Amino acid sequence: MCDTEHWSKFYKTDVIKTPSNFCKYVIDLFANKELHVLDAGFGNGRDSYELSKHFNMTGVDMSGYTPPSTETCTFKVGNFCTTPKDEFDIVYSRFTFHSIPNEDQETFVKSITKPLTTLCIETRSDKGIQTHRHHGNDHYRNFTNINYLKKLLS
Repeated sequence: MCDTEHWSKFYKTDVIKTPSNFCKYVIDLFANKELHVLDAGFGNGRDSYELSKHFNMTGVDMSGYTPPSTETCTFKVGNFCTTPKDEFDIVYSRFTFHSIPNEDQETFVKSITKPLTTLCIETRSDKGIQTHRHHGNDHYRNFTNINYLKKLLS
């Protein structure tokens, strides 16, 4: 399970507010479609807010930090691994997958049961990794192995 204290503290600080390039890519990929998107691990909400300009958004995060909701963007505190995902067309996961252990990764993927739901995932890979798995004193990265991920998704 993710370290909720670490992330709650992290997202209460002044972090980046502009949407990620991955977020922009997903918006371009699904432009002009009416979709309901789940942001699994919304962090400070920056990508959720941008996605909500194009799609109906719900964000779920375990950190305990909740940014203000808007008309098209709702935030909830909860376990994004076990959150039912049947109402969503897209499950968006940016930099959350590598922050949870393998057991939670399996639970997360298996909870996507609606046919044709698209998983949009950006995760830190173990390919060519030259950095330490520890980030600061209280966060561990579970770098994603592509073969493991392919097996999990099949």
